[in-house]
Amino acid sequence: TGSYIINACISGSIFGGIPSGRVTMLQGESGCGKSFLAASTCREGQYKGYKVVYLDTEACITKQWMDRIGVSTVGDDCIVKQINTVNEATSFILNLCDAVIKARNEGEDVGKIIIVFDSLGNAASQKEIDDIAALDAEKGSNVPADFTRTKDLKKMFRVITVPLAKANIPLIAVNHIYSKIGSYTGGNESGGGSGPKYAATVTLQMSGSKLEDKANDKAAAQSNNAGDIKRTGIKITCFPVKSRLSIARTVRSQIPTFKKPNPYV
Repeated sequence: TGSYIINACISGSIFGGIPSGRVTMLQGESGCGKSFLAASTCREGQYKGYKVVYLDTEACITKQWMDRIGVSTVGDDCIVKQINTVNEATSFILNLCDAVIKARNEGEDVGKIIIVFDSLGNAASQKEIDDIAALDAEKGSNVPADFTRTKDLKKMFRVITVPLAKANIPLIAVNHIYSKIGSYTGGNESGGGSGPKYAATVTLQMSGSKLEDKANDKAAAQSNNAGDIKRTGIKITCFPVKSRLSIARTVRSQIPTFKKPNPYV
């Protein structure tokens, strides 16, 4: 992952990390470092010969952002594909797995691949798109409730989990968490229903707070827009709410904005 302590949190070893051929879920509120950790893992994967396929449902992943984190975007080292619906992502992942398995069975060296799905929470259902189109045609104003998206996500993980394992392709799924509505116990829950919850080998719960780091703050003060800077980085807290690889322990690390992250922190 680019952080030894988060490696240990996920896999039980500081030299481990994201498991191959399995689903790893990174979930948390907005701004807690989920996409950064996913991209950081892609960078480390490229050092080991992986090609990156980044499925972007938020239209926010840019070459400049990837370059800043250190992910190579040269050629097919990293392919960013914008995805709109859950079914579109399902078809793409299945077709990719089938192509990889077929090529390997025929003796072709297709290399190693890592997939990031960022994020589950922003992937629409086909019904949502069809409903909006229908309302626009009718000049309506109310969008009917959609209960198909959760079913689509559950179906997606049912059909891609085994092909990912057969193709030995790790999938990092980024997911949002939401406050429980109408619950006596309160707290938060991940979006997408039970599909992502049961399919993941590791589910890493993440949260973020303001980073206090003198060297990073000094570098921020020397930047051109120092007066506009409100936060120079985040301190991230990670806890594996589900893990088949490690003993669950809370760990903390840092994502500084104005200096390179230190893997030993």
